[in-house]
Amino acid sequence: STKVAELEKRLAQLEGSIHCEPDSQNPLLAGLKGSSLMETLQVLQAKVNILDVAVLDQVEARLQSVLGKVNEIAKHKSTVQDADTQSKPVPVWLSASTASCCASHCARFGASSKLADTALSCSPSATQFGQVLVHLDTTQQEIAGALKDNAMLLAEVGATSR
Repeated sequence: STKVAELEKRLAQLEGSIHCEPDSQNPLLAGLKGSSLMETLQVLQAKVNILDVAVLDQVEARLQSVLGKVNEIAKHKSTVQDADTQSKPVPVWLSASTASCCASHCARFGASSKLADTALSCSPSATQFGQVLVHLDTTQQEIAGALKDNAMLLAEVGATSR
């Protein structure tokens, strides 16, 4: 301990004589707040202790647990999104894609090309119609929610005015 203090004193004198700042020269000391070598040694020892295998295993286990929770949330989110997507009026889109598929098969098997062309020209219209239906459904739900809110507000105003 006294040897370390003596060494520290001599090092400080040497640094002072050559106008050298210790923190800027030594990358090990960068970011350390210790005012003496002993304090710096304690800080470094604490950092080394963090790298102990038992501590790293514990940190890894905690990270695995967090990763499991994140994966569980992602699965739940995808399930909710799938359910939301399936609740939309998709049959129109499905029939449009089916018509497109049928039209292409009809053309391959030598059926009337006019029938195939008609089915293919209906496909984009059916897809657009499906999109309009989805928009209409969303708008209807918004209006129904707004009407419900307005009915509740009207009931509150009626109760207050009596």
